[in-house]
Amino acid sequence: MKTFGYITCFFALLFLVGSCSKSDIDTANYFAFGSHYSFCAGNCSKVFAITGNKLVPVTFTDFNKPLALQTKALADSSYHKAVPLKETFPQYFRDHPNQTFGCPDCADQGGYYIEIMENGKKIYWRVDTSVGQLPVEIREYVTRLATVINSIH
Repeated sequence: MKTFGYITCFFALLFLVGSCSKSDIDTANYFAFGSHYSFCAGNCSKVFAITGNKLVPVTFTDFNKPLALQTKALADSSYHKAVPLKETFPQYFRDHPNQTFGCPDCADQGGYYIEIMENGKKIYWRVDTSVGQLPVEIREYVTRLATVINSIH
């Protein structure tokens, strides 16, 4: 009788392990973007990542910590709003990696954060919300970035 119990437990465990599905969220390759505020109450960031053909929310707590991509994708309509940001990403940013433009959140106005992870290698940008303080080459893009962030729920 003990043998039957062990066999039953073995197959139950095998079933449970086998039924777990692997997340299809690619954490080694993504395009993340969002807004953040340093001094606020509650949720101080609104960050998203495009990975594959999905848009997922991101848990963002600190610039020095890795982004935590959530596994549940947002609606396709949100993905379609966001994907042009990836497709039209200005070369100016890539020519100036790991930079801060303007003075994000210096006057409690918040800031934007962009991060690209390609094959596990991260590049990022911190960007002021005061578009007039930014290089002219990225102003139009940052304006669109703000519009997209505010349109995703």
